[in-house]
Amino acid sequence: MSPATEALAPAVRPASGRGPSHTLLLQHDGLWQAAAQASEWHEDFDAWCRQAGPARCELLLSGTVVHDLVCDPSLPLNSDAQLLAHGRAVFEHYHGESAARWRLAGWTSGAQCGVSALHGADFVQLLSSAQRHGVRIRVMQPWWARVLALLQRRLPSLRSTPEAWLILVEAAFANALCLKLGRCAGVHAEWLERPDLPSLAAFAARLPCAAGRDDTPVLALGHGLASGPVAGVEVLGRLDEAGPSPDWLLAREARA
Repeated sequence: MSPATEALAPAVRPASGRGPSHTLLLQHDGLWQAAAQASEWHEDFDAWCRQAGPARCELLLSGTVVHDLVCDPSLPLNSDAQLLAHGRAVFEHYHGESAARWRLAGWTSGAQCGVSALHGADFVQLLSSAQRHGVRIRVMQPWWARVLALLQRRLPSLRSTPEAWLILVEAAFANALCLKLGRCAGVHAEWLERPDLPSLAAFAARLPCAAGRDDTPVLALGHGLASGPVAGVEVLGRLDEAGPSPDWLLAREARA
């Protein structure tokens, strides 16, 4: 993923450049901090900064706080400015005047490009909390970008798979990426009817797989559901943990 000019990643530095480094997943109602065995819950980013600072962090953005747009590859979007202007216009068309204030970041995935918009958190407030408590935000990006980078290394066969779907589950919220040869070519997100396995199976069944194909792989990972099989879905790891597994948050390979 490559950030465009109006990037989500800010240049925030504490009084000291030293301090422990943490990885966080920011959701609409709080955040998870990756820990050695299980992720830990905090009520909000300011509360976490107050407890952790001075420190450094990677702030991964849940699908509950980000809208994603995957652009038509035929559009003449030849610069960061053109990409972001197009994204802004589309978000404002569908979401109204509030979208004019959203922080945007452009990204590329192979030949595909898109724009992510931070709608569910106040960008300026996040920076203010970090500065006030001596926290440096080293990375700010959608969680799906971190997961996709890890998955591309762990499942190299995806790079030769014509189409696959990857669902990131956050209890009652599901964010599905359409992958073409392992690259993001579409994003579809919605709230599930209930945070349970049948609702996830129903969501997976509605994904627009390639016409005439019934062998498109559908993968899922995440947290907040029960354990057990999901019809038509290959579950990576476990879905019954309270929070996201550190193995899908940290920018490193899973422990052996």
